[in-house]
Amino acid sequence: MKRTILLTTLAFFLATAINAQKFYTKTGKIFFDATSASSPERIEATNRTATCVIDAQSGAIQFAVLMKGFEFERALMQEHFNENYVESHKFPKAEFKGKIKDNHEIDYTKDGTYKAKVKGDLTIHGESIELESEGNHYNRWKGYCRSRF
Repeated sequence: MKRTILLTTLAFFLATAINAQKFYTKTGKIFFDATSASSPERIEATNRTATCVIDAQSGAIQFAVLMKGFEFERALMQEHFNENYVESHKFPKAEFKGKIKDNHEIDYTKDGTYKAKVKGDLTIHGESIELESEGNHYNRWKGYCRSRF
């Protein structure tokens, strides 16, 4: 009887520990495409140095990215982006704090790609806006994860 109680308690704590897991990366990838119909060329950039934390139990997600880390195809676009648009010398980073709305549908114990929806506050250039977006969450080996929204 004592053994059964001990095993049940151990299983409960083990399950809680798995669910309370937090995933962290410093190599998150953020991509944006600002090309419009009137743009003479593609305006897109990638940043591969986003820091992101996801709490698997609550679905809380937070990321931060340095604005100067966005790489454009043309150096002049990158210079204009940093100096004229985002003023990265005044506002060096962007930040998102929110929740994965359908967190219960993501199996953090198995590798794979999962559709996910997030809702939260995005702060860029000192201004915050609430947004909701769909994307993919990638689970990878040894606790590595990344999200693309």
